[in-house]
Amino acid sequence: AVGDTQKTFRALSFGRTIEDYVHFRPTDMSPFVGSFTVCGWMKRLNDAGSPMVLQYYTSRDEIIIGDNGQWNRCVKQNIDLTGKFPEAKIWFNYCMTWAAGGTQRVYINGIEIGSGSAGSSNLNLGGDIALGNAAHSSKSGGYAFGGQLYKLNLYSEQLSSSQIREMSEAGMCSQIEEKYDTRKLKWRIYSQSQDTAM
Repeated sequence: AVGDTQKTFRALSFGRTIEDYVHFRPTDMSPFVGSFTVCGWMKRLNDAGSPMVLQYYTSRDEIIIGDNGQWNRCVKQNIDLTGKFPEAKIWFNYCMTWAAGGTQRVYINGIEIGSGSAGSSNLNLGGDIALGNAAHSSKSGGYAFGGQLYKLNLYSEQLSSSQIREMSEAGMCSQIEEKYDTRKLKWRIYSQSQDTAM
């Protein structure tokens, strides 16, 4: 893929078929049960009914992030921002922060575009994460994300608006996320002989 500074980088691409997704069970989600921030870069290439960029699912929807603003959900609370996301074929930086009993906020390119009260319940443990489709068993074309993801990281704290703005302004090809010790679920690209932090 080609980023905002015309540098090339290795992004995940989705949307060729409904089987085009990543599905895994994290070994430990406990750092994120009371608060977290998820940040990454995305570009949507086409529209689906309810596209899921990321879903963390136990016996309920814990986290859902969509590509068109409809899904910004954490522990039963959703912030519907339909129509407020950038148009298709444009890379943008997405962040959602959440703290149980506090506030849930959504940022696009370092600017807060929506917020709401977070419920008092913590995240449940023992779930699955899917990138590019639903994590539960009912995967369908309606949930399939058609686009690309890059540098999707999960932090075990609610990052501040200034930290999120700094990451966004640093751009896709920076390594600014490396300075955060709370980056517990990390974006990595594995090549044949080396591990490259992305």
